[in-house]
Amino acid sequence: MEETNHTAAEWLAALPADSIAAVTDITGYGLLGALTAATKGMGWMVRTARLNTHQGVDAMLKEQVVSGLGDANWRDLGDGVKLDPDIPSLSAVATLVADPQTSGPLLAVVSKDLSKRFLAEGAPFHVIGEVREAGECVLRHQ
Repeated sequence: MEETNHTAAEWLAALPADSIAAVTDITGYGLLGALTAATKGMGWMVRTARLNTHQGVDAMLKEQVVSGLGDANWRDLGDGVKLDPDIPSLSAVATLVADPQTSGPLLAVVSKDLSKRFLAEGAPFHVIGEVREAGECVLRHQ
């Protein structure tokens, strides 16, 4: 793990509780599991080009060095996910979002206005997509 969640947690803790729709750490079921849990009954779109990965991950995925649980996670959770055809490598993206071996970063579901404020104030967050009240769950590259 390169950094802890402490700073991100402090930013979130300073907010009124009703300004955060959901927050969870990304661990055992990977990003896909965290999204599924945090957005029950909602739709979402994640831009895979915005996902932060550690140095060397892309090369490992190209060599098909993956965890054994990633495939199981995808089978359990991937049925309702639409993969856009613009994704360069569907299998690599599916592996990445379902991989359970993460460092446990936080996933926070907040309003668009709040995410803009965070970014303007230099918060340690990355916007990777959007949540919708209803609709499809989509992985899109750009």
